[in-house]
Amino acid sequence: MAEDRFEVWKDGVLLVTGEGARVVYYNLTGRNFDEARQHPWREASHEEYLRMMEAKLGIQFPAGCQLSLYRVGESSPIESVKLEIQPDLIPPNEQTASQVPA
Repeated sequence: MAEDRFEVWKDGVLLVTGEGARVVYYNLTGRNFDEARQHPWREASHEEYLRMMEAKLGIQFPAGCQLSLYRVGESSPIESVKLEIQPDLIPPNEQTASQVPA
């Protein structure tokens, strides 16, 4: 169903599409990491999530990049924000084991 499928765009480039794309968008923007949405099972920070997605997608998420959420087939975004967190500011002692160079 088209109404259940979403697309995540960064600065005009399609990153993710599908039913789970809305969750990815809210993770990328930090919405799912705010204090009101904290879950005991979530161990990663927003910055760590951004680093993981940079590695998976082979792109950077610099502060100020434009992230947009679209419903598949629509030309206007549901939501669009400029990223405010700089992922490069994670102190080295807070990196997860998978981020520490071997």
